[in-house]
Amino acid sequence: MTEKGVIKSISNISNKQHIRRKQWKKDSRNYRKESLKQAKETPEAEETRVGSRGSLRIQSGRKVPKCTYSSLRKILRSFKKYISCLDKFKAILTDFIKMITEGKMEKQESFPKPDVVLQQLQIFLSGASRIAKVRNAEVAQAAICLLKSTEAARDAALEHAYNLFDESVNNFLKLEISDRDSEGVFNDTIVQEVHKVLSDYVDKEPETWAPIISTWSLDLLGYLSSKYADRRGVLHASLPEVLQLWMSCPPTRMLIDLTTQCLSTLVSSNPDTCIDALIETSVRHSPHFDWVVAHIGSCFPNTVITRVLACGLKDFMQQDITDEAQISTNKNPKIASVVGILGHLATHHDSDTRAAIRNLFNESFSDSATREQLAAGPFLLHLAAMSDTLSHVISSEFVKVVNPEVLNKMYHQVEKWKSAKIPGTEGLANLVVHLLLRSDGGCQVIRCLLNIMPPSNVEVHAGIKSAAGLILDSVLIEIQRRAYGGAAEIPLLHFLKTHVADLTSCLTNPETSKASWVLNLLKFICFHGEEPATVFVLGYLMSSVDNAAPYISNIYQDIRMHQPHALSATLSHQMAELKSNRLSKPVTLIQNIISLCQRDPWTPLITEGMAPNLEVLAGQIDSKNTEYSDAVVELLSICVNPKQMPMSSLFIVCSSVVSYFFHLLGRKGVDLVIKITLINNIKSLLANLCQQSSAQHAVLRMLLEGVLDKKYSLLFGAKLKSNETKPISETNLLDENVKYMSSITLPQSHSSVFHSGIIGSGLRTTKSIPQPERDIVLLNKQVILDIIQACCKVSWRFPLDDVSNSNNQSLIPGMKIVALLMVELISPDVMFNGLPWPDEDYLKVTVERDLHIKKMFEDYPILWDLLSLVATNHPSLCYCSVLLRAVMAVLLSFWSSSQEKLTTNCPKELATSQHLINIMATGQLLPPPLSYIDEVLPLVTPYEAFNLLSDIWQYMRDNVPSPALFHSKVPGSSRMWRDFSGDKKDETKQFCDKKYISRLRFILFANIEKFGVVYAKFFPSG
Repeated sequence: MTEKGVIKSISNISNKQHIRRKQWKKDSRNYRKESLKQAKETPEAEETRVGSRGSLRIQSGRKVPKCTYSSLRKILRSFKKYISCLDKFKAILTDFIKMITEGKMEKQESFPKPDVVLQQLQIFLSGASRIAKVRNAEVAQAAICLLKSTEAARDAALEHAYNLFDESVNNFLKLEISDRDSEGVFNDTIVQEVHKVLSDYVDKEPETWAPIISTWSLDLLGYLSSKYADRRGVLHASLPEVLQLWMSCPPTRMLIDLTTQCLSTLVSSNPDTCIDALIETSVRHSPHFDWVVAHIGSCFPNTVITRVLACGLKDFMQQDITDEAQISTNKNPKIASVVGILGHLATHHDSDTRAAIRNLFNESFSDSATREQLAAGPFLLHLAAMSDTLSHVISSEFVKVVNPEVLNKMYHQVEKWKSAKIPGTEGLANLVVHLLLRSDGGCQVIRCLLNIMPPSNVEVHAGIKSAAGLILDSVLIEIQRRAYGGAAEIPLLHFLKTHVADLTSCLTNPETSKASWVLNLLKFICFHGEEPATVFVLGYLMSSVDNAAPYISNIYQDIRMHQPHALSATLSHQMAELKSNRLSKPVTLIQNIISLCQRDPWTPLITEGMAPNLEVLAGQIDSKNTEYSDAVVELLSICVNPKQMPMSSLFIVCSSVVSYFFHLLGRKGVDLVIKITLINNIKSLLANLCQQSSAQHAVLRMLLEGVLDKKYSLLFGAKLKSNETKPISETNLLDENVKYMSSITLPQSHSSVFHSGIIGSGLRTTKSIPQPERDIVLLNKQVILDIIQACCKVSWRFPLDDVSNSNNQSLIPGMKIVALLMVELISPDVMFNGLPWPDEDYLKVTVERDLHIKKMFEDYPILWDLLSLVATNHPSLCYCSVLLRAVMAVLLSFWSSSQEKLTTNCPKELATSQHLINIMATGQLLPPPLSYIDEVLPLVTPYEAFNLLSDIWQYMRDNVPSPALFHSKVPGSSRMWRDFSGDKKDETKQFCDKKYISRLRFILFANIEKFGVVYAKFFPSG
């Protein structure tokens, strides 16, 4: 149906509706007249009235006939239905007319009349060419009209839109809002209309308009970005700030939306046009165009990255790069733009970039790979050479995908590169070396190459192994050239410093070329990184690598002249890490240091480096790990120099070592040979520490206190008993009294006795503590006596003397300290501890102290061994005079009151008496024949024993045991002796006065049948 026919039919329908409406009004008027006439004729006319419009009104108190209401209801219902049908028809008719009208207007708008187009063309030409004076608004409207209607004029219209967008951007970037005039606001409206027209074109015909409009919009964006790059807010802004600024600008936001719309329509069909335009524009307007690339790449990361790689690969195939110099000075702007775009996208879309690179790399190994796909490897290497960001991404992806199969394919692919004449393959080895030296991802590649080098379990072609060795050697040579040439920075060494753990894993066999290569690399890391790098590398080798002493020695020997204090700094750093418990393998650290000390030139260096850290090392002795404690003590025995140690550190070391010694004696399940070796280490360490007099006092005191300590005294045969108490139970006194029934309670009686309970838990029960085996006790005694003697056997009085000089190793000063310490620790009283022996009557004053001292000797039998040791070094026993007379006083009291017939009936006291006399004789406190009395005591009665001991007491009272009585027989000798012969000219003079031996002579005569054999020994002159 034509347009005229539609209009005619619409007019006919309107006429018919008008006629029906007139007929309905006429019928309504007639109906009202008839109703009024009937109302007047009825008898109830008085009761009803008709309204002004013919409607009935009911008066109050009157009823209307039912027939009248029913007829009215029917008429009203029919009338309402008729009205609703008319309204529906009217609505349908209105919508139809509106649709026809809009279609007609759209047709008129889409296809303006030729005279209108001609008029708009004249206005556009006059305004654009400035032939006539035309307003800018009219020119803009004419451009939009031409853009909609005339295809031949669209290029000119788009060019005019350039100026419209330019003016709009300029208006937006003005500094003051007052500068924006009404014309600028109108210009923004025109820009929006242009954007709408272009967007509609892309929606209707994407394949035709999307490439044209995308190229135009990208070119315009590049032009605007470069033109206004020097404006305030744009000049020194970062990329996110620039992106935010331009996206807040309406004109540029419209252009970006157009570009995004075009690319979204071409993603599945032909995205190369948009990507090529993007790259070309980026080349011309970089870096001001980067924000456009960032935004578009964020919208289509996968597509943009893939197509940019493809475009870059296509351009790469058209050039010829043969060496490293051409890579660094590559002036190809398109490749540079590709690198810039990929570098930016790799920062924000790392996963998409890696996936695209991985796919490109894998496609090159397909059997049906094209020439461009074969060039993926060289192309990616050249991209990595031009960008550090891409270098990291490419190297890390290479390490992920590489495996023996891929390596073998790469080896065979080299021949394909030569046959296909792939550019950039001739200098590929130098390119790889160049990349490894400056890339942080080179560390992973180096690790991969080391895994390929023999000895290796990776099954690859021999050519691959040879190439890996060649690349590593080239890298090492280049590092050496740069390091010794004074290069300020070598990125590979800086990054490899954080991968020392991976490198040291190749040091399992020091004889291989791989280990040699790693060692040389570690040397260069230390040499170029100065002392901090050396401290890190050597510290890691010490603390984390087993048996690392050869490697540390090899590295430090080459850098020692360059960094003389690096070893001391390394040891200090490791001790600080050890103190803070940050080391995972402290045993390895100590064992490596010990291994270094066993090498000839290293002991002085280790001693010097460990001197400030001995206190830290001593704090590690108390570790629960016995292997670690043993290693620490061995290291201390090597590197301790007490003459250079401060007092605080010296005492801490002494205390830790003595505590470790007692724990070692009590350790069970240790092989005897290992235990003796450890004891020898402790002996040498304590002897070394005791070169200082203050340390000697401290060590001897700690040893003697440990012997008497209940925790360790059982190791030396102490006879201790533990008191056990019964568990306390609640008692009821009433029940207890009922149970006992001690008496009958009577009223008004005082005979009742009540049980008041048991105090405490009753009688204490003693339980003997199990003793160690006799052989172990004897060994422990021998060890402690040997160590005490070693601690006394030093030239502490003269520090400048040589300890190795045997003539100066006197035990007398040390044994004097031991004697005085024994008196201090055993005697409970500080009074009456002098050297003189009092009268026997005075013993009742000190009886309590004497009993305590006697009890100490009974509970701790090692005290007798200590006294014997002191007695062998004259005149040290003189200082123990109070201990001797206390035991003697108790024995005198016992034998004087004993009722036994023979002393052998009291074996304990007899053994004590013999032991005491023997010690006094060894210490030269008794002269012959008093010193032989211990031999006759088993054969005499208790009373006779009392008399003999009483004579000894009288002698000691009259002859004070003074150290001044001892002299050296040989000048310069350290041994001291006491001369009992008196005047040597009178050879008949006795050693002892007769008043002290008269009762001894009488006892021997009275029992001559027993003592005849030994009488001559006691009295040789008859």
